[in-house]
Amino acid sequence: TLGAAHGPVLCGMESTGSWHKHLERMLGEHEGTSIEVCTLNPYGVKHFARALLMDSKTDKTDSKLIALYLVHMKPEPNYRPIPGNEELKEATRSRRRLIEDRSQAKNRLHKLMNSHYPGYRTLVGETFTVRLLTLLSDMQSPCAILAHTIEDLAQRSTGHGTVWAPNSLASYTNSLVWHQSKHYPRPPSC
Repeated sequence: TLGAAHGPVLCGMESTGSWHKHLERMLGEHEGTSIEVCTLNPYGVKHFARALLMDSKTDKTDSKLIALYLVHMKPEPNYRPIPGNEELKEATRSRRRLIEDRSQAKNRLHKLMNSHYPGYRTLVGETFTVRLLTLLSDMQSPCAILAHTIEDLAQRSTGHGTVWAPNSLASYTNSLVWHQSKHYPRPPSC
């Protein structure tokens, strides 16, 4: 077996975003092997090359440089990953991206609703509510929403009573005073 006669084999590689992860995982996956993996910071390896006055950049010189770095700097080998840890990390990253996408979509929706129905938040509240989702599911096109006045939208039924309470509609009407000079045209396709 590899490294059995001379002790453990130390394998070094530069960290390259996610490109090195598969090789790192494959080399460090098996408990019984004598291969230890060191993932190196490319910035540190680059400065090590400068200290050695190495300025050429080829695969052959890079592999020699990484071998010299391992011998002289003696970095600690990576920990052996817990099975399933990488998948859990990727699922967490995916969840974070989905939450960011959802926030962007909600912000775009609020901006559009506010441009056509200024002050609508006094009716639906500051947060993205079930009431607004119900309205959007009942009226599945922008033209259907824009064909109604805010009073019509306020009277829409959710199955749990009206979407907005009458006192919310009154406060909405009062908040429109400063918006009266603005004109919000309907899209040409409606």
